Amino acid sequence: MSSIFSFIVSFCVCGILIGALYVLLPHGAMKKSAKYILCLCFLCSVLSFLPHSFDFDLSGFKTEIADYSGNTDIKAAELTVKTALKSAGVDYSALYITPQKDENQKITELYVEVHTKSDYKTVKEALSSENIKVSVINE
Repeated sequence: MSSIFSFIVSFCVCGILIGALYVLLPHGAMKKSAKYILCLCFLCSVLSFLPHSFDFDLSGFKTEIADYSGNTDIKAAELTVKTALKSAGVDYSALYITPQKDENQKITELYVEVHTKSDYKTVKEALSSENIKVSVINE
């Protein structure tokens, strides 16, 4: 309910401010571009409600996908780990990820085993999260 209230307040305040600025606009060529900018501001005010009007918790949706095409949480975690290692410049020959899940089947911790020539410190810095336990096997 507070999101609706905040939307109404921002909508009204934005409308009043834009109305006052519209009255103060100079005539001529600048008025057209200023009206365009004011309309964009008003549109942003109206669209500010959208993130609050939808629940972005997609856990139920992910469960349906997981039943159909495998465990997408693991695939997303693997993609995240691979991207982090790649951005840190860590070359690896093998990567094994074991998730620790809670009672709602959400991943709480990851156990990551990386086979690489890089040192432990570089890999740990690349995967800097307290929920990721890293094991490095040097080759």
